[in-house]
Order: sequence, then C-alpha cells, then structure tokens
Amino acid sequence: MVGFRQRNGCTMKRVGMFRGSWSSVWTRKTRLVLNLILYPEKLKRDDAIKHFGDDYVLTRYEFCNGFDDEDDGPLYETPNGQLVHLEYRAKGISVVLQKNDEVHYISYGSRWIDSKCKRN
Repeated sequence: MVGFRQRNGCTMKRVGMFRGSWSSVWTRKTRLVLNLILYPEKLKRDDAIKHFGDDYVLTRYEFCNGFDDEDDGPLYETPNGQLVHLEYRAKGISVVLQKNDEVHYISYGSRWIDSKCKRN
C-alpha cells in the first residue's frame, strides 16, 4: 500500500477467541496504527459468523490493474470480485475469506477499502 507500512507481529496462542498470528498496519508519516490483522489457524466462515454475528455485509473486491499481490495491491469493490469480505462496519471488523470457505485473515480497525484505481 502506498503510504502505509505493514509489519509482522508475533505468534500468539490466542487472540480473543481465535488462535493465530497477527500483524499491524500503520502510516509512515505518523506511525499511528490503522489496523490489527489476525491470521487465525483453521477458522471456517461459519465459525466466524457464529462468533461475530450475522449482521455482516458480504462485499466483493478485485485487484486494480497491474497488482496481483494480495498483501499489498490496491483493491476496488465490484459485484463479481474474486476476494470475498464479510464486513462488520459498525464493529470495525472485516473477515476475509479464502476459496475453501476458510478465513484468510480478520482485520480490526476503521480503515476501509476505498481505492481510486482505474477499474478493470
């Protein structure tokens, strides 16, 4: 992400209810943390929904042209996007799913995807 820096955190036995590792995202200029990201071990979509609730918005995203890096590439919202997020915006939580219905990561923070990239 342009203007942002990501740093790996440490592996923890449990973060809240889930076992996994975490990282943080902060601005380069102010070094304020924008998001905490949890990479849970073997968490299924249904288990995440049981924990966070069924008041999510299912949102699909796609990478901007010229970017294929799932950790760094800018995204835009599109109905047919390959990247599926269960967004709990009022709670500041986004659950990002893999194709096998496992959770890839959970983002905690107030920064939502708002890319101005040219649509594919």
